[in-house]
Formats: sequence, C-alpha cells, structure tokens
Amino acid sequence: YRCDVCPATFSRSHDLKRHFFIHTQERPYACATCGKGFARRDALRRHERSLREGRKMTC
Repeated sequence: YRCDVCPATFSRSHDLKRHFFIHTQERPYACATCGKGFARRDALRRHERSLREGRKMTC
C-alpha cells in the first residue's frame, strides 16, 4: 500500500491509514481530561495512563 502524498509504503492497509493522519493533521482520539487530540489510540491511552499515574504531561 503506497501513500499518495509521500514515498512511504506499507504491507498492511491499516498501517497506511494510520500513517495518513500525518498528512491530514486529523486527531480523532481526544483526551477526556484535557481535550488534547491524538492520531493514534495507543498514544491517547499512553497519555491517559500518564495522567492517572500523576506524571506531568503537557496538554
């Protein structure tokens, strides 16, 4: 699967879709606490976990 915007290629369509957020600046996953948006669900979960554990994060 080839990105139409840059030379990146991927073996799975899911990886291409995830990559494409780089070009669109879309952030479909938002933190319920601070509202910060993330392109990837795993990044949101990491952010939320750090908030629960009391680590300082820049929102």
